[in-house]
Amino acid sequence: MKKTQRIVILFLLLGGLLSCDKIKEEDVVEPKMQEEQLLVKQIDQIDSEISDIFMKFNYHLELYVQYEDDDKLVRVENFDDLEKERITYSYNIVRYPETKQLKYVSEIPNNHGENWENIYNSLYDENGNLIKFTRISRFDVYVEMSNYYYDSSQKLIKKTYDLSNLLMLGQSQESITIEDYFARHSYEQRKKATDWKFE
Repeated sequence: MKKTQRIVILFLLLGGLLSCDKIKEEDVVEPKMQEEQLLVKQIDQIDSEISDIFMKFNYHLELYVQYEDDDKLVRVENFDDLEKERITYSYNIVRYPETKQLKYVSEIPNNHGENWENIYNSLYDENGNLIKFTRISRFDVYVEMSNYYYDSSQKLIKKTYDLSNLLMLGQSQESITIEDYFARHSYEQRKKATDWKFE
């Protein structure tokens, strides 16, 4: 084998190894160990408690917005009387009652009346580590959802993916390609609660 061929093969192998860590939106990862399965159940229990806050105890929610051309996150009493066209993001947050540290952040980019919606939910443990990230995107009749579960060292232990057609719920879904769809925006997972700048 020629030296040039070996170098090319080496680069291809190296590129393949480096890309193994990349998780595509459609990928699914299952927990490998029993401890990871137990941790996923515990994380889902905490997430369920957040749902209860939204449904029954919403006085625990804090509401924030971010306006165009301003990085500052502004706390508001409600979203009703705001200049909605100036808002770029709205946020719902929940804190741990004892420490006031962030427990949950729901980030919602303003769609400005377009036919799409994105919601990014981040759930943190008591040490401020991201333990679950959920991305929900709605466009036309489709809802696309990914859940990422992490252990305390930020290792991905589970990932789910679901694509649903709202007109065909309960029926078999046709296969569609979403990759370049206009409503799928790039997003950031904030791995630490301290990455947020809420007052």
